[in-house]
Amino acid sequence: MPSLYDLQLNRQLYRDTSGEETDDEALTLSDLNNAIDSGAISETSSESLISGEISGNLLMISGFIRSKLFVAGSSGWTINADGTAQFTDITLTGGTIKYGKTSFTDSVHSGYYISADGIYFGSAGDTSRLKYVLASGAFDLSGSNLLIDATNNIIRLGSVSDNITLDATNKYIRSSNFVSGASGFNISSDLVEAENIRARGTLAGSTFAYDIINAVGGMLMIANADTLDADMTVDD
Repeated sequence: MPSLYDLQLNRQLYRDTSGEETDDEALTLSDLNNAIDSGAISETSSESLISGEISGNLLMISGFIRSKLFVAGSSGWTINADGTAQFTDITLTGGTIKYGKTSFTDSVHSGYYISADGIYFGSAGDTSRLKYVLASGAFDLSGSNLLIDATNNIIRLGSVSDNITLDATNKYIRSSNFVSGASGFNISSDLVEAENIRARGTLAGSTFAYDIINAVGGMLMIANADTLDADMTVDD
C-alpha cells in the first residue's frame, strides 16, 4: 500500500515529532522513509483525519482508498484507481443507476436504467429488452424467440417470421402462417381452424357441415339429390 507521500498529499498531512518545521518537497522518498522509520516523522493516522481538514485535489497514481479493515469479498470497502470498487451495502437517498440509456423512456441507446420508475435493460434500438414499470406493473420482454408485450397484450413464442402468438386483446391463439382455408391454425371465440381435428372424447355441436352434407341437431340430414333406381313403395 503506498504511503501518504506516494499519493502526493499536501505536506500538512505529516507531523514533525521533533517540533521542527519539515518541508517534504525538499526530501527524497528515501529520506522521508528513513525519517519515518527513525520516528522523526510519523504519518498521521486515519483516525486523526477529520472531514473538512483536507482541501484541494487528491491525485492518485496506481493507488486506492480503502477502509482499514478491508478484506476482499468479506468486509470493509475499497475504491480503486481503475474505477472498480467494493462495498458491503449501498444505500441511495435518491437518483438513478444508469449506463448508456439516458432516461426510462430511451429506446434508442444500449444500456440500463434503474430508478423509482422501474428497471430497464435494452440493446440498441430495443431489439432485445427487459422492462418493468412499477406504477402500472407492465412487464415487457423481447428477445430472439420470446416477446411479452404488455402494451399490446401479446405473448409471442418463436421468431418474428415463425411463431405462435397469444393475443389477449383480439382473443386468439394462432400460428404466424395462418391463412383461413389454406394453412396454419387459429383458435378464437368464433373460429377454430386447423388442418385436422381429432377428438378422443365427445364432439358435440348444434350444426355439423362437411362439403354439402349437413346434419342439424342430429335430427335432419340433407345430402346430394339423385334419382332412384326403382320406385319406392310404402313398404320401403
